[in-house]
Amino acid sequence: PIAEMRSLPRFVAETKVGKRVKVEVWRKGRSVTLYATLGEFPKAKPLRRTRAHEKKKDKEKSVNVLGLTLAVINDELRNRFKLNKGTKGIIITDVKNNSPASEKGITPGSIIRNIGVEQKRVSSPGSVRVLVESARKAKRKSLLFLIEQGGSSRFVALRLSKDKD
Repeated sequence: PIAEMRSLPRFVAETKVGKRVKVEVWRKGRSVTLYATLGEFPKAKPLRRTRAHEKKKDKEKSVNVLGLTLAVINDELRNRFKLNKGTKGIIITDVKNNSPASEKGITPGSIIRNIGVEQKRVSSPGSVRVLVESARKAKRKSLLFLIEQGGSSRFVALRLSKDKD
């Protein structure tokens, strides 16, 4: 049994590829048993970054992308969102209504840990923008984010709209 959602990714990662597992889920107010065969993420083409993008991303302190306003965690944001003193990373300071992120339940104060199939660690708000732009150029429909929210981590696939943010 998985007691907490944040335990699920580790449990799955430690299970052998190809193993058939029993999964119990809630559907329409009742427990339903399903069976799944575990597989691997498909190998994706690496997202390309240019030197111009690298320089640009490091200078951006705050960006808007996919309906999210992102910033580097600083003391003011740590206090505002009641984060632990040592917490570092890229924080979501605002979520636009009706955006793909709001539809997935992402809220201000959540932290972006990693992005993409390769789960690349992001170091600045600009690096998030670069990865989103690269995914759009590669004609991907969504991008996988590892989000820390309320002390738990979860994977969220955000839809990449054709509109620029």
